[in-house]
Amino acid sequence: MVLNTLPVTIRVTPSDARVMIDGQPADLSKAVLMEPGTHRVRVEKEGFRTVEQEITPTVDRILFEFSMERVQMALLRIVTVPGNATVLLDGVDVGRTDAVGVLELFRFPGSYRIGASLSGFTAAERQVMVNETGSNEARITLERNTGTLTLRVIPTTAVIRVNQQVVNATQPLNLPPGPQWIEISAEFHDPYVEDVTIIRNQTLERSITLTAHKGSLLVTVAPSTALVRLADVNEREVQAWTGASSIPDLVAGRYSLHVSADGYQAQTVPITIQKDESTQQRVELSAGATTETLPIADSKPCIGVTDIDGNTYKTVQIGTQCWMAENLKTSKYWDGSPIPNVRNNREWRLLTTGAWATYDNSAANNATYGKLYNWYAVADARNVCPTGWHVPSDAEWTVLADLLGTDVGYKMKSTKGWDNNGSIASGFTGLPGGLRNPNLPWNTVHSSGFFWSSTQNDTDNAWSRLLNFDSRDLKRVNSAKTLGYSVRCLRD
Repeated sequence: MVLNTLPVTIRVTPSDARVMIDGQPADLSKAVLMEPGTHRVRVEKEGFRTVEQEITPTVDRILFEFSMERVQMALLRIVTVPGNATVLLDGVDVGRTDAVGVLELFRFPGSYRIGASLSGFTAAERQVMVNETGSNEARITLERNTGTLTLRVIPTTAVIRVNQQVVNATQPLNLPPGPQWIEISAEFHDPYVEDVTIIRNQTLERSITLTAHKGSLLVTVAPSTALVRLADVNEREVQAWTGASSIPDLVAGRYSLHVSADGYQAQTVPITIQKDESTQQRVELSAGATTETLPIADSKPCIGVTDIDGNTYKTVQIGTQCWMAENLKTSKYWDGSPIPNVRNNREWRLLTTGAWATYDNSAANNATYGKLYNWYAVADARNVCPTGWHVPSDAEWTVLADLLGTDVGYKMKSTKGWDNNGSIASGFTGLPGGLRNPNLPWNTVHSSGFFWSSTQNDTDNAWSRLLNFDSRDLKRVNSAKTLGYSVRCLRD
């Protein structure tokens, strides 16, 4: 034994507490050799009050005992700006702050390292001491690590992708600094691509107008005195004239020709103008009372059709229109892009982009009634219907009603599934799939069937059709675009 050290015995309660002597870990399984003089002993253990004390061993005193007091956990309130940040405590993920930036935890008194991170922001951390009493709050403000991209695109129905991801550019986009690849496309328009560089805390603005395709249209009519009105897909008049006409440089897209003359049956003919093509259309009116019919533009038979998910649909010829005889079930646009399934009412209510749901979020209802779509999915340029098909316009629904004449709703209903069944006389097989109203409980299945048209009425509303259990009519309804309705597709 070295004569200038003393064999000191240290006992602690609880026995597994950590002991530091002069800042160095001590092994208490044997006597600790200590030089004469004063030494600082620290005893610590989670859940107990730390003991820190000076001792002076002598020949007459080589035994020291320490007893720790148990302490309770204290509330630690972590606040991040902004909220929804991921929080790490001593490197361990302990959850996320809520929307207002608060996460509350119970921890034993002591020192902790708190970190916070959120996509688009620079991660940050700080040290915090949790005390037994008083307020224990740690606040971390994250600095944004993004720049802003503002896009103004014409047409507004264009599909916008940033780094191959579809985005909603109605609001400014917060993007990480660095190069970003923009792709913009719309049916009947040339695509646009650009490689831009986003700079932190700066706003980059782009106003982009896609170049529209153009074709030409040659219309001849009989009688030659017939009035012709050319309308776009929203039934807005593009041009009107009498007799034959040639229109060069007509913007490509879908149109309808409304032809009428006194003493003749009026007709509405759908046409599609393609890029650099000349479309010729002859319309011969039949003598008689004025009624509006919709001839099919080609001689293809009205046979079944399959959507991009592989769902196959029966079809029905009604007059000269070819309709799906079942409600649409697809979960994708025709280009393969997914249509989000939004189950939460609050999220659905705030949407300004396409989404679908099933009645009561039930897969069984999907099998029977198909999906319910908001109008934004209907209006999306990627087309919710199979290629060669489209969501009918308000005018095309009117044509269907005119073709069926009286008791239209009764003729359109299925003979099964309704509280008050229909006749199925038309073969349309209308189903009471109900609707999704995010402000009301589910309660309309078996009693009502709502169907979108592609025609909007104003910024917030669009035209639709309603079959109701207690009515023999097909009702025209001005509906909020946020509602979820069934979709029937009509062949181009």
